[in-house]
This record gives sequence, C-alpha cells and structure tokens, in this order.
Amino acid sequence: MLQDKDIHTVINLFKEFSEDKLSKIYTVEVDNPRTENPQVLSSAFLSAGFNAKCSYTVENALKEAEKNRLTVVCGSLYLHKSISS
Repeated sequence: MLQDKDIHTVINLFKEFSEDKLSKIYTVEVDNPRTENPQVLSSAFLSAGFNAKCSYTVENALKEAEKNRLTVVCGSLYLHKSISS
C-alpha cells in the first residue's frame, strides 16, 4: 500500500469479511518510493482487531499463506508486478 492511501478506509472495507473467511492479513512492501512501511500497515490492522503479520516481501507472504485454504491478494499494480515477475 502506498503512503498516500487512507489505511482506515481500507481497514473498513476489510471489516465486511467475516473472521472465518479472513484468517490473516499479510502486509508487504511494493516497489515504489511511496510504499508504506509494512510494519505500520500490520500494526494498523492489528489495532483494528485483525490477525495481521508483517511479511515484508511478497515471496514471504505467499509462502506463509500457502497454509490457508484460500488466498486473496489485494493491492495495486505495483504489487501485481511483484507477483507476476
């Protein structure tokens, strides 16, 4: 997520999902100078009551998420570029 985005709006969107469908949120950096620190993002989600973890990289997040039955990736085109390369 980029620094100029409103994290609280994003958190409110995630609150629409029930806990049994959204087991964990992994936060990562994207290849952009405006990227938000993934630890800041993780802390914001934790403060809102989510089970969140800072994974720093897309690779780490995907490895950790393999244990879940369903993985949904949300982000910008910068994140898409990281995953598809």
